Amino acid sequence: MARALVLIAGLLLLAYLVWDEIYHAASPDFRRRTDRTIALVRRLQPVTFVSLPVTMGLAFLMQEGPLISFYMLVLGVAITYYLATRSLRQEEVKLDEEIEALVESFRNIYRIRPATFSALEEARTKVGEPLRSYMTTAVETFYVTSSQARAFAELRRRSDNPYLNQFVYVLERIDQARQEAILDALQDLIERLRRREELRRQTEIDLTVITAQTRIMLIISILMIIGISLIPSFRRAYTDSLAGQLIFVGVVSIAAYTAYRIDRRVMELKERVL
Repeated sequence: MARALVLIAGLLLLAYLVWDEIYHAASPDFRRRTDRTIALVRRLQPVTFVSLPVTMGLAFLMQEGPLISFYMLVLGVAITYYLATRSLRQEEVKLDEEIEALVESFRNIYRIRPATFSALEEARTKVGEPLRSYMTTAVETFYVTSSQARAFAELRRRSDNPYLNQFVYVLERIDQARQEAILDALQDLIERLRRREELRRQTEIDLTVITAQTRIMLIISILMIIGISLIPSFRRAYTDSLAGQLIFVGVVSIAAYTAYRIDRRVMELKERVL
């Protein structure tokens, strides 16, 4: 077990060094996308990574069966990666909600005070992170450079959200259109965001039963694995022979894959309304 942990640590260090070389040799566009992803990862909740120490503990308890022990380590990494990517997709959903609040606030301010960056500076206080930071950076860039193009380019660099891009598209044409036309375009965007949110909420309600069943399956599977790991007689039934280890890995794999497919299907149905 100790050797396996040392090997994993060495592989992680090697992977980091290789990634560092790839990152610095990559194109600016690739680095911008990577920076956006890293910024999102930093906001992940600690619960996303709970599965990793749990599976490491189970691997330690099942160390009498090396195949099971190694499998649990790999499974822990796979689960953590999946939960992290899932959380990132959910972050995009939250960002859409914040964009709706931003556009609505900006429209109300712009109707009274038709100055783009002055209205943006006030509207940004009505939304949370990370959108507030995006708006702050754009406003500060404009005040420093006096260039709307550079301010909007900086905003696009930080997020490639389609609704935010539509908002920026409208802002870029403020100087070329009448105020009434800009207000109408912003209202159309607000209505699209509201329809999307209504569809998303209805989809979540429709899928509540399936989501609850998936969670129950996961809880039962986890409790069974923990029980087998903690009770010596049960544990030895699987760790004392290669056949037992293969059976354990097969059963856990089926349970994990079933839960994954159900959860992935639910996520795909939700994403259709975006």
